[in-house]
Amino acid sequence: MLPTWPLLLLLSTFAYAEGEPLRLTLEQCLDRLDGTPLQRAINAQGEIARAERKRFDSSLILPKLEVKILGAPVPDIGGTIESPITHSFFDFEDFVTHLGPLVVVDLDALQPVFTFGKLTKAKRLAELKQDYGLLGAAQARSELRLKTAKVFHGLQATFSLAEVAGEAKQRLLEARQHLVDLLEEEEESVEQRDVTKLDLYLLEIEAQLVEVRTRRTEAEAALLLLLDLPPNSRIEPDPLQLSRTAQVLPGRDELLTHGREHRSDFQALTLGLEASQLAEDVAQLDFLPEFFLGGKFRLARAPDRLDVGSPFLKDDTNFTHLGVALGLRQKLDFWTLTRSAQLASATAEKQRLELNLARAGLELDLASAYNRQQADRETLDLLERRVTLARQMFTEQFAEFQSGFSDFPIKDLAEAFQVYAEARVALFKRLLDENVSWFELRTKAALP
Repeated sequence: MLPTWPLLLLLSTFAYAEGEPLRLTLEQCLDRLDGTPLQRAINAQGEIARAERKRFDSSLILPKLEVKILGAPVPDIGGTIESPITHSFFDFEDFVTHLGPLVVVDLDALQPVFTFGKLTKAKRLAELKQDYGLLGAAQARSELRLKTAKVFHGLQATFSLAEVAGEAKQRLLEARQHLVDLLEEEEESVEQRDVTKLDLYLLEIEAQLVEVRTRRTEAEAALLLLLDLPPNSRIEPDPLQLSRTAQVLPGRDELLTHGREHRSDFQALTLGLEASQLAEDVAQLDFLPEFFLGGKFRLARAPDRLDVGSPFLKDDTNFTHLGVALGLRQKLDFWTLTRSAQLASATAEKQRLELNLARAGLELDLASAYNRQQADRETLDLLERRVTLARQMFTEQFAEFQSGFSDFPIKDLAEAFQVYAEARVALFKRLLDENVSWFELRTKAALP
């Protein structure tokens, strides 16, 4: 199955060509994040973690290959022994000077045989570091998706608020026209100041529309940036209006259990604690020796060798060293080893404290998000009843105003509609909070 975001990119190209806004749902926006530079940068964090793991594994099994090119004169001792496993074909007293280049190829291989468990712990530590990096990338991805959802719902809110302001403008224009008609008929109960009052209300609504359009432009620009779309393109949320989330709210204990098991940041802290404990063990094992099986091969080319004892002798010389042996390696810098062990122990203790704090913070964070979502849903029920009553009151007063009762105060009509408009604005703002808090709850509980 083809990924979603390339198809969206293809469709968006035609939409831009026709000058029409691109309609995207929240799920489509989240799918399209996978192809954006922000998401690719997050994916690079995971690739870095995998590369570090591969480099560590390679350092354990691959030999070291080194090529040296030295210029003349370079004094050397024939049969120089650089390790216990080196064999020389020259006597120790054979001092030579190389006039000309000296090319040396070294191939060293060390295979640990017995390390008191240090190698096993080091491998596990490398695995934990890789997993830690991957979890960090997953956490960054969750935060990016949450930010995108907030911007998307904010864009939806601007369309909802614009609808409220547009309806208010239309109703007040109808009332103004009715007053103008009464003035032309020289109705005594209607004065010019009544029309002026409506004009003031209309100007206030126009100011609100300008503010809504500004917010829409800002939200649209932010969403275009997140989705890596051209800055001069247009985008509209689908659906345009905010609506209540239809999902059933799970239980708090269920969310807490799921979040503790699947949240990437909590898992990262758990792995970090295990990694710090392993690092502490490895630091303690540094005091013990290591036994290894080693091999060495050296091939050197020294053309135009000149013997110090006989300056007139000139010939070509090859140096060859080859050997295999069982060796032992012991670090003697106990001062540094002690400080490293103390640092590892302090780091492990810090990680344990952070994990305990994170466990308590996770419960508090989820409980707060759960309570906020529950409060938003209960408040929405009350606001919907408020909108229904305000609409009923305004509809009755507007019908009475248009029925010919000229003594009906225009101020009461404007106030009635203002109550209705404020109720709808409060409803849409709470809808925005409810949609955002639901997505936050899903993110904090690591729900799909």
